[in-house]
Parts: sequence; structure tokens; C-alpha cells
Amino acid sequence: MRKGLYVVVRSDLPIGLQMAQLGHAAFTFGREHPDADVGENIYVKSAASEPALLRLVQRAVGLCPITVFHEPDIGGQLTAAAFGAEARGLLSALPLAGKPQAACCSVAESCAGATPGGAPGMAGAPGGPAAG
Repeated sequence: MRKGLYVVVRSDLPIGLQMAQLGHAAFTFGREHPDADVGENIYVKSAASEPALLRLVQRAVGLCPITVFHEPDIGGQLTAAAFGAEARGLLSALPLAGKPQAACCSVAESCAGATPGGAPGMAGAPGGPAAG
């Protein structure tokens, strides 16, 4: 398995905010999962929207360590998530952050069939430990 920390940020946010959210998610992942073996690489991918990001998180539950980040300055919206190396296959088709997404291949399409409902108990998730 190719090691790495995978961080997914929302592409519908301004680029500066995306970068801040990436930092929050990566830093919080390190605090919450100090024993996760992610190696030395970080891969930054993008999801088209908050619902698309949530679907990715839901699909990764049980697959790998996950940290979600909700930005308090924009109403607690889910803005980024960090995933352990085991999520590589799930996230490999996502575009790199900062690159325009092709109109024919949205993150929502690649996440079709994701399970409904939340991911309780995850940091930053409603009802879960604080991500802060």
C-alpha cells in the first residue's frame, strides 16, 4: 500500500479558505491519530461540495482513520476531511485541489450510491468529539 495522508477540501470554497481548511484537517488528524502510519506524503484532493465531501466521509467509515473539520467561522460547515492511507482507492479518482474539475465527471457522480446518514462519533461531526 502506498502510504500518505489524504486531505480532501471543498472546491466550492475560495482557494485561500481551502488551504486553511487543509491545514486544520491535517493538523487535527495528527493529533487524533498519532499512531496512523501515513508515511511522509500528503495528497490534497477536492470534493465539489459539502454533500459530496460528506458522502466520501461516510464511505470511508471503517476503512481508515478519518478526521473531519467543521469551520466555525462559516456556520460549522464541513469544509475538509483527512483520511489514512487505506482510503487511497476511494479517493484516487478525485481531482487535485486547486485544479478545475471537468463538467462531465463531478465528485457527486463518483460518490453515487454512498450510504445515507451521518458519521456519528467522528471528530467534528455533529454529535462527535470537537474538532477544534
